[in-house]
Amino acid sequence: MSSLSEPPTGETPLARFLSIKDRYSSPLKPFLRFLQENQLELNLASVRAYFVYVNALPLAAGTKLIRRYAVKARLRTVLSSTDFNQQARLAAMLQSLDHDSQTRAPSVVRTGMPEDRILGRDEFDRLVAGTSRRTSLFVWFRACRRLSGS
Repeated sequence: MSSLSEPPTGETPLARFLSIKDRYSSPLKPFLRFLQENQLELNLASVRAYFVYVNALPLAAGTKLIRRYAVKARLRTVLSSTDFNQQARLAAMLQSLDHDSQTRAPSVVRTGMPEDRILGRDEFDRLVAGTSRRTSLFVWFRACRRLSGS
């Protein structure tokens, strides 16, 4: 399934890909520009080529992950189907991109917060005391949410 099949409406996958309005519109712009500049159609080979291209860019790993996820999520939306077999093939195709050494997603290194960047209780109290009531309530609310893990 290297080619992305046309939806039942007769609309091309790229037209449907472009017509969806969601939160991925901004991270998808580089993908669409990549397709246009390289005169590629929307298929697995072009998605694979884009992932190789993105992995080679001097971007933060998180940015690369967002761009990859946006393409994969939009493809899932465009090619959504009630046919379980088609959904399974699509999932396998997209998952294969994560296992190929050239198209594998970069790993994000998560580091803890250094001790000198964490406010002590007295520093926090001084910060809150120097703000308006509204701001201090907001700061307290955010600190309580962080402490509770929400």
